[in-house]
Amino acid sequence: MKNNKYLFALVLLAITFPLLRAKTIYNTQYNQFKGLSIPLDAQLSQGCLVVDNPSVEPRFLLDTTPIDIDSFNYYLRIANAHNKEGKHYPVYNRQGKKIELEATSIGIVFNFRDKENYDAVKFECSNTFRHNDILDRRIMQATVVKVVDGNERVVASEIIENPIKKNGDFNVIGINVNNGELTVLAGESRLLPVFKENLICDIIRHSKIGCYMGSGAKVELERSVLSFQQSSNVNVETA
Repeated sequence: MKNNKYLFALVLLAITFPLLRAKTIYNTQYNQFKGLSIPLDAQLSQGCLVVDNPSVEPRFLLDTTPIDIDSFNYYLRIANAHNKEGKHYPVYNRQGKKIELEATSIGIVFNFRDKENYDAVKFECSNTFRHNDILDRRIMQATVVKVVDGNERVVASEIIENPIKKNGDFNVIGINVNNGELTVLAGESRLLPVFKENLICDIIRHSKIGCYMGSGAKVELERSVLSFQQSSNVNVETA
C-alpha cells in the first residue's frame, strides 16, 4: 500500500543506576556538636566539647549517624587532659571506692552495639623506665581491641613512631575502613599509618561510631569528621 504512512513511535526507556556522592559530616563548636549524643555532664570550653570519665568503666561519645556501609573514614582532633606525665587521676568503682590511675586512654569506638559489644582503637601513654632518667622515654601505644559480651580481646598493638604529642595536648587520630580492611592513623598534625599492615575488619551494619573514653580519661574534643560515599539513584532516559 503505497499511500500508507507508517508511524514510528519513539519509546523512551528509563534506566536507573546508583550514583556515588561523597558526604562528610562535621561536628564542631560551630554546630554545637549536634551530631553527637552529648552526655548531660559535658561542657563546652574554649571551642571544645569536654567530657570527664571518673568511672572504672569506659564511656562513649557516639555519633548519631548509624554506620550502614562497608567503607568510611572517621577522624578526631582530640586531647586527653588526664595524660600528664607523673600525674595520678582518681576514679570510683561501683561501690564508690576511690582508685588512683596513672595511665588513661582515649580513642575511637566502632561497631558499637552496646557497652559490652564493640570494637575500639585505644591510645595510651606510659613511660618505659619510670625511675631511670637515662633510659626512660615516654611512648604512646595504639591498641585495637574487640569486646564481646564484656570480654576484651587485644587484636593488635603498636608503639606509635609518628610525631605525636604525649602529655595531654591535641593530636589527630583516625580510622579508614575499606571493604574489610582497617587502617589506624595518628599524628600531631598529620594523619599517618600506625600499623605496618592493614587489619581485617568486618563492619556490623547499623552500628555506631564515636569517641572512646577509658577509665579516668578527660576528653577535649575539637572536632569529629565522618566521611563516606553515599549512593543515590539517578534516572536516565534513552531512546
